Amino acid sequence: MIISTEQVQSIIDIIRRDPNTRRQLREALEVEHLRTVPDQMGGIQDTLAQLATAQLRGEERMGKLESTVQELVDSQKQLESTVQDLADSQKQLESTVRQLADAQLSTQQQLSALTGEVQKVSRWQFGEDGRRTGEQYERNIVKRASRLLGEGTGGAPDLAHVYQHIHALTQQLPNMLDLDPESDPMLADLIWWKGDHYAVVEISRRVDRLDVLRAARRAARRAATLRQANVDAIGVVIGEEWVADDTELLALEQSIAWKVGSDVSPLLMAFRQKAA
Repeated sequence: MIISTEQVQSIIDIIRRDPNTRRQLREALEVEHLRTVPDQMGGIQDTLAQLATAQLRGEERMGKLESTVQELVDSQKQLESTVQDLADSQKQLESTVRQLADAQLSTQQQLSALTGEVQKVSRWQFGEDGRRTGEQYERNIVKRASRLLGEGTGGAPDLAHVYQHIHALTQQLPNMLDLDPESDPMLADLIWWKGDHYAVVEISRRVDRLDVLRAARRAARRAATLRQANVDAIGVVIGEEWVADDTELLALEQSIAWKVGSDVSPLLMAFRQKAA
């Protein structure tokens, strides 16, 4: 059905004049909710603006995060490079330490060998010094024999007059060809005599138990050899000092005469007092 213009205008006038008609028309059309659309659209626009802002901030944060991640990646690479450098340095240090250890071991071995050689030389030098000192001491005792043993004649067996005298005294004794060196008076340090009284002397700067035993054995045997020629012979020890407290007692037990330092045994004093 076609509605004329006048009819439309009449309907509009009725709707404008009659509120009830307008209400009925709105209800019939059910378009009231469309009034809120602008407000809703405004809220949606605000929400979209907020979302856009949040997205922008998220993008900024994502950019910062990516930058941070890249910095971490770069730091990790740098750390890995540093760790590798440290590992290389450690290997080089370990190699250097091994070389130093080998060099130190070689040096210690050389030092040990050198120390051994020095000790050998030192012991040899000490022995040489002791030997020379002992020889000088022995020569001095031989030179002072008359003061130590009293007036008489004698000296070291290598002196011509001593050698000739002792050789003449012992040449008629039996078994002289095979005489034990311990019993041969020609090997004594000093022989001194006064008529038929003889002193077979062993000389040692420091007189210890071994010196007493050695001197007792040699002097006693060599004196015994001379006694085979019908002479009175005693063994004598001359030195600078006793090494042990019991050495003098041991000398007494061995029936050895002695002069050690200023200590003179009664047996030697008796020999000194014999007439030349």
